[in-house]
Parts: sequence; structure tokens; C-alpha cells
Amino acid sequence: MNWLLSLARVIGAGIPFGGAVVQMSAEWDAHQVQQRLNKLEDPISALHPEVREFSKVLYAHIASGNRPQIELSERELDRFARVVAILESNGFLGVTRTLTGKHPAALWVKAPIYILYMAALFEDPDAMAKLIDAIDSCAAGRWLKGADLASEYHVPLPVVRAIFELYEMRGLGLLSKEIGTANYLCRA
Repeated sequence: MNWLLSLARVIGAGIPFGGAVVQMSAEWDAHQVQQRLNKLEDPISALHPEVREFSKVLYAHIASGNRPQIELSERELDRFARVVAILESNGFLGVTRTLTGKHPAALWVKAPIYILYMAALFEDPDAMAKLIDAIDSCAAGRWLKGADLASEYHVPLPVVRAIFELYEMRGLGLLSKEIGTANYLCRA
């Protein structure tokens, strides 16, 4: 098919239906460029066609339980088995499996960037901008309590913790290792 489109571009409208083929070729090229741009702009969604739908279900569980560990129903696990496997293999999810179980025994979000990906899709952008601004403008030496920020900006605690983790990776602060909390010491 590519050779035909290339030939049509060279010959152009000089042959019958040449103009239509050139138009079709241009539209096909535009479609391919758009697909490539979408993969660059949203690489997580490009992993599988159902990643966004699964992320919506997952984020609803995270927001309702306010923790990164997720308990999905059998129906959800059946429906999204491939997505779970792909996200696990790409390091976004942690999964504990048993030898005899059809489904994971445990599932949790492993990568803070994936939590922020879901927040970008499903959270209020204004609330997220204010939250980021509050963390960015924190004075060095000050402790931020994740639970207070989550309550103030109406976002799930795992979202605040994910931001803290990313800031810690950049050397901007320290995330408390205390289990069950999300406290952050601003360093810069």
C-alpha cells in the first residue's frame, strides 16, 4: 500500500483518481503523525487501549480508600487482566500472585508518576495547581503534613505522598519513612 501512495504522490492528479489517492495519502500521513504525537504526549495510555478506563477504576479505589493498595472485584480483575499485567511489567503496579490463584492476591500502585498520571486525568486541575504551589513555596526546614494538605486541597493522600516522593527524588526534601503517614521536610 505504501508503494501505491508514494507513486500517487509522484504522479499526482495526472492519472484518473490520482487526486483522491493523494488526498487519502495526506490524511493517512496526518493520522499516523497524530498517533505518534499522542504516544509522546501520553505514553502511559499508549501502553494499552484500556489503560485510561482501568486508571479511572483504580483511581476511584485509591480516592475512596485513601491508600495506594487496591482491592478490585473479580469482575474488574477479569476485565483488566491484560492492563494489570502490562502496567506491572512497566513498573507502575506492584502485584503479589499465588501459584494457584487466577488473580493477584494483592495490588498496589508502585510508581508515584502513575498516581500523578491518574490525578492529572481525574482530579480538579485548580486544586492540583494550588497543592503543587503550596509544596513549591514551602520554606526550607519546614515540615508539611500530607494529611493536612490532602484535606485542604480535597485530593487523596496517596496523591500528596506521590508528589512528596517525586520531590524527594529530586533532592528537594525528605519524605518521612513512618508507616501510615505522608510528612515531608522541605530542604530547598
